[in-house]
Amino acid sequence: MRCTDEALVGAGLAAWGAFLYTIMRWFVMHDRLLRQAAERRGWLDRRTVWRVRRGEVSKEAWSEIWISNQGRIFR
Repeated sequence: MRCTDEALVGAGLAAWGAFLYTIMRWFVMHDRLLRQAAERRGWLDRRTVWRVRRGEVSKEAWSEIWISNQGRIFR
């Protein structure tokens, strides 16, 4: 690869990363979208998260925990 090819690949990867970061920031800023995502992944959480599976945490409480964790991750 020539130097210009490497620069173009680097610029493309930087643009892709900036795009993904912007989309995720927008997603986290909208509470309605996060609630919908938490509802959609409820079936997965019931099978994989031991606190939900054992009944120690209700579905609504786990949704709130998941939403706050997503906000922390992306902020």
